[in-house]
Amino acid sequence: MNTQGLYEQRQSFFLTPSSTVRGGLIFCILAGILAFVGGMYAGEATRTWGSFLFNTFFFFAIALGGIAFAGMQDVIGALWGRPIMRLHESFASFLPVALGAMSSFSSASLSRSVTPTRFTSGSPTPTCWKRCGASGTG
Repeated sequence: MNTQGLYEQRQSFFLTPSSTVRGGLIFCILAGILAFVGGMYAGEATRTWGSFLFNTFFFFAIALGGIAFAGMQDVIGALWGRPIMRLHESFASFLPVALGAMSSFSSASLSRSVTPTRFTSGSPTPTCWKRCGASGTG
């Protein structure tokens, strides 16, 4: 097969998701957005933002791992990994999203004063020690 024939058939090489898969993905995205908004309205803003930040960092780490794996394959000239090389390189598309989400989260948390909640007022003993029955004095 010549290169012109491959160029003309290029669309047939991509996987096209069925309408069921596409609908399922849209449903999952909408469920995630509704869960986030529901968590904010339920008064669990700290837990909601914490979950959002944890998930963002988790997928950020996966994206960095994919890029590192693709870089290692390229440096050592591994021919066995060529079919999956583009998959690992495509992980880089999530990095700007993750960096934007994490920077907006950190700038929002720095803009307000944060008071420590693990110490009770007037006592240097952490509340978790009091709950466990420990005195906190060594």
